[in-house]
Amino acid sequence: MRVYLVNSIYQKLLKQGVKPKNIYLISIHLDSLHPSIRGAMVYYPDVDMRKGQFRAPGSFYRHFQESKARTIKYNLAENRRAASYSYDFGREIIRLFQKNDMPIHKIRPIRPFVYRNNSKWAPAIVRYSKVPNSILLEVVNMSNKNDLNLLKDHRFRQKTAKTITEAIL
Repeated sequence: MRVYLVNSIYQKLLKQGVKPKNIYLISIHLDSLHPSIRGAMVYYPDVDMRKGQFRAPGSFYRHFQESKARTIKYNLAENRRAASYSYDFGREIIRLFQKNDMPIHKIRPIRPFVYRNNSKWAPAIVRYSKVPNSILLEVVNMSNKNDLNLLKDHRFRQKTAKTITEAIL
């Protein structure tokens, strides 16, 4: 449902005259990986993982205004633009995390997909969003004690919010 809601809001903003490059989707999460891993990671939409269309199965979605037109269609140009814009935005967030002395994942902190249990997949919120600047930000790894302690600190949370804002502006 979130994908339909995001795309509905995106379409409303476009109708209001907001330029696509000025619309951002940031899905903020906390990872839970091996305790030795720490730091932020960004996932962005991969051109190759997004098909020409998406339609959620079942009749549940027809009851909501945002998902009445249940099929979301994509074209290659949109997908390339979304991958490029989102990667650049993710790179800026990671750069600012580094600049602000915040932990980042040591191995490829910017990724087009999740790779776990010998399979790769993209989080639905960035895979199916039509917003050209769409990222999923894993702020910390809750399984890592240092990251978890940072998360408990209101100053770190405020620093995170300011860093994200700085990346947008």
